[in-house]
Amino acid sequence: MRGLARSLAAAALLALASCGGGDTPSSGGGNTGGGSSGGGSSGGGGVPPQDFTAPALESLSSAEVGKIVAQAAAQAQTENQPAVIAVTDRVGNVLAVFEMTGAPTLAQIPKPVSGAMHDVQGA
Repeated sequence: MRGLARSLAAAALLALASCGGGDTPSSGGGNTGGGSSGGGSSGGGGVPPQDFTAPALESLSSAEVGKIVAQAAAQAQTENQPAVIAVTDRVGNVLAVFEMTGAPTLAQIPKPVSGAMHDVQGA
């Protein structure tokens, strides 16, 4: 009986904790209001501190992607190492791929010195 009461109390607290914000938009951004960020004892009304601030929505322009590819190709040419150059954004969307003449078509991850048969993640 006591375990059931604790479970119900925990569920009620969890439900209460999930009810937050009310009329404030959940943009995921940081503290943009003018409230204080200190640990004062003024009760409520301010913007609650965020555990995570979403990164700014930035994207690479076509010119920036071209510049990145050109710089990487120039470096590979300087080192006399033909390469395949790929540019991706933060979430992994491929923005450009450039294959230099003579670049290897397959990539190989060297085996560990110990000779163990593990993949990159170690499994």
